[in-house]
Parts: sequence; C-alpha cells; structure tokens
Amino acid sequence: MTLFNEAEVTKDNQVKEPVLEEMIYKRRKKKYTDGKSFDHLPVEVIEYKLEDEECTCPQSLMAFVMDKKYSQALPLYRQEKQWKYGLVLCHETKY
Repeated sequence: MTLFNEAEVTKDNQVKEPVLEEMIYKRRKKKYTDGKSFDHLPVEVIEYKLEDEECTCPQSLMAFVMDKKYSQALPLYRQEKQWKYGLVLCHETKY
C-alpha cells in the first residue's frame, strides 16, 4: 500500500544529500579568585547591642533563626510554618 510513502515516491534521486558537519565547542575554564579580588575593599563592622528591655526573645532562639535563614537558606515564612507554638517572625528587611 502506497498511502504514506509519497515523499519516497516523488523524491529526486539526482539531488545529493547535504553533508553534515560536526560542531565542536571549546569552553573556557572558570577563573576562581579564592576571595583575593575582595582584598582591596574596606571592611566595616557594625555592632548593635540591645538593651535588656528591648530584647524580646532568647539569644539562642535568635541564633537558631539566623542560622536557618542565612546558613541553610530557609526563608522566614517557612520557618514560621515549622513552629508549633505560633511564633510570628517579622518579614521586613531592616537594612
């Protein structure tokens, strides 16, 4: 049955097939600086001490929340979902 072979029946045998070329890409290696490019930048240390009446949570809890947020990249809204006691974390960025 020649229902689906119309392309093979009507092809021109005189036309040559195109030559396929293989393309090879050469990638550059990444340059790692090991932090040396930041040596010329000034270092500024900002310390903020809370008074006892301003501190509303234990320091161990604050350290735990900051560790989760910055070391483990866990956003504050996800941390809130993990707390069983209804702890509300401020989502505002102060800086």
